[in-house]
This record gives sequence, C-alpha cells and structure tokens, in this order.
Amino acid sequence: MKRSLLLILWTTILSLIFTTCNKTDDSNPVNNNPALDDITANWTSESDNNYTFTFTSFDKSVVRGIFWGNENHPTEGNTDLCGFFDRAYIEFDVKRPFGDRIKFKGTIINNGRIELSSVEGSVVITR
Repeated sequence: MKRSLLLILWTTILSLIFTTCNKTDDSNPVNNNPALDDITANWTSESDNNYTFTFTSFDKSVVRGIFWGNENHPTEGNTDLCGFFDRAYIEFDVKRPFGDRIKFKGTIINNGRIELSSVEGSVVITR
C-alpha cells in the first residue's frame, strides 16, 4: 500500500513538472522567434533620402545580435557605427568627427522599418 501511494505521488509530481515546463508563456522573455530576419541592409531616412545607414551582421534570423556599419549623414559625412539588437529593441553608437559619439535607440517595427531617436531628434529608416 505504501509503495502504491509513493508511486502515485511521484507520478503526480513528475506529471505536474512536465506540464508546467512544456507550457508556453507569451510573457516569457526567452523566445526563439527572431525579431528581424537579417538586419544587414542599406537603410534610408524617410524624411531625407541623402541620410542613410548601412548595417552589417553575421547574426541572421536570431533574437539577439550585434552589427556594425556606417552612417552617411547629409552634413557630418560618412562615419562608423556599431550596436546591438534584442528582439525589437535596437541601439547603436555613431562615431562622429572630432571624437563625438551619438547614441541611437529605437524599435524595430518590422523587417523594413526602424524608428530611432537620439539627441539630434527622431528618424525613421526603411530598407
């Protein structure tokens, strides 16, 4: 009798553990769905076709990754940048002439649109 109760108790505990572990939770931050197929592209400002960004990354179809590239600013010229993305969040630094750095933060809206903000203001870039 003790053996049967112990077996039933262990079976119940194990089934609860497996049911809880296999349950998908949409609020769980660990998610393998990529926010962006591949960030590598030439991106252009919606408000100024002369303002472009080029991102290059080896991290393709992943949730998190790093990238580098350059910014071709209409008045500042061509400068290097590097940054990271984490799901829909993106952040990168642009190295401007004379040692200045501008930090851009934003949201990846979809595979063709990113909304960014910096101390210089907001910019929407598209592929």
